Amino acid sequence: PAFDPATRTLYYAAWTDDSLGAVWSRAIDGGGAARKLTTFPSQYGSLTLSPDGRSLALLRGAADLVRGQTLEGQGRFDLILIGPDGVERRVTAVDWGEGQYANFATKHSPGITFSPDGSELYFTEMLADTLHVKRIRTDGVEEKTLYQLPHSGRAVVSPARWPAFGTRGERWPVSRSSRGSASSTMSCLRL
Repeated sequence: PAFDPATRTLYYAAWTDDSLGAVWSRAIDGGGAARKLTTFPSQYGSLTLSPDGRSLALLRGAADLVRGQTLEGQGRFDLILIGPDGVERRVTAVDWGEGQYANFATKHSPGITFSPDGSELYFTEMLADTLHVKRIRTDGVEEKTLYQLPHSGRAVVSPARWPAFGTRGERWPVSRSSRGSASSTMSCLRL
């Protein structure tokens, strides 16, 4: 789930056997009914709000629902952005190494984080035995691999001024030299 403290709204994924999966929002003050935000019945996860609380990024399972896969057991996702207009937009496809882990207890869904200004999304993707930390603009343009972490199972990107990622208990801050262009460079400094 994701929570917007400014509006006191909770965003969450839910499942029923009748209508399958969807993403909902609800004010936590108890007033009003829950509002369905998605139109495509699927499995959803990794919900995250933009820093201004106006957009919601999430993962949607891509076609594995018909094969009976749980969200954690799926190997392909769509990264979806729901903007202030309420329209669902597919930003990119995310691979997550189908069959990568026999023990689903150690498998996590890919992580998603907005950049501090909300114009980009950081996400993880598993290709073969290597975890990739990637960045893409919210309009789906300029996808770039920032780091490749062999034999890693999870990385979490922090929404701090200097994004940081960690894996297996270690954390690294990431310095971004930015002049407002797509050719910004990234460097990793190990703590």
